[in-house]
Amino acid sequence: MEIHSLPEEGAHVYIDNSPVPSGTTPYVNQRCASGTYDVEVRKEFYSSAYETVMVVDEQTTSRSLQMQLTLGALEVNSPGAMLFLDEETMGQDQFLEYLSPGNYTVRAEKDRHHPAEKEVHIAKQETKQILLEPIPMKGSVSVTVEPAGARHAQILVDGVPIGQAPQVIPLLIGDYTILVDAPKYNPDSRSVVIKENQNIELPFDLELYIKSIQFKRDRWRWSKRASFLAALAFTGASFYYQSQADDAYDQYELARTVDDAEIYRQDTEDFDQYRDLTMGLGVTCSVSWLYSWLKESKYNRLLDNS
Repeated sequence: MEIHSLPEEGAHVYIDNSPVPSGTTPYVNQRCASGTYDVEVRKEFYSSAYETVMVVDEQTTSRSLQMQLTLGALEVNSPGAMLFLDEETMGQDQFLEYLSPGNYTVRAEKDRHHPAEKEVHIAKQETKQILLEPIPMKGSVSVTVEPAGARHAQILVDGVPIGQAPQVIPLLIGDYTILVDAPKYNPDSRSVVIKENQNIELPFDLELYIKSIQFKRDRWRWSKRASFLAALAFTGASFYYQSQADDAYDQYELARTVDDAEIYRQDTEDFDQYRDLTMGLGVTCSVSWLYSWLKESKYNRLLDNS
């Protein structure tokens, strides 16, 4: 005897009002005595199904018992929202729940949005799908940029490019940082608090980079770095020429002929001159580095106080 259940397997099987040892559908009894049996299948959320089954010698008797769903199903979707069913938290984004017939309230809550709520009626054997869309709480900011050469500056909201100025930007309520950036101008940023149904006027007046304190600071910073590298290079060269002069002098003292001695003496003098020249240049670059550092520090203080 084979017993199946529809629309789902996994139903508990009872024969002559007694549960069978192996439990659930699909149920198979390979050595079932011939005769008549009262078969019942039971499954949660479904009504039980009954049938009288006659088993005949040396034959396979197969039956599929049709169960009826006693509940309804409710599927709710709301991406990014927390969902509630009659004030019970059901999780985020979506849920599927089997319910007894009746009326229910579903609600979706999302940050910086007005909640979306709906009354639904669930009938027996009905599957109802609901999409809840909380309404965003929005305001806006109007960004304009001067002077004329910078009017089409790029706008970034919390680091995300939005487009070019001038522009009215709708935003969810909350705190934002608005930055505008135009070629040849110093970028500028402002912090704004967006409130619902309000528009904030946000004018920017950008400063030409070449005329700015920042440009002067950057110029002295570049000078400082170049002076430092040059000072290192010339100082290293002076040590190198000193070493070469010492080697040439040692060869001069060991020379066996007048000609060799003259050559090594000249080499010693030449390397001494190169050493003195590179050492002087190294000192000059070190002074330049110190002066550039002082100027950069001055403009850093001015930027900090501006």
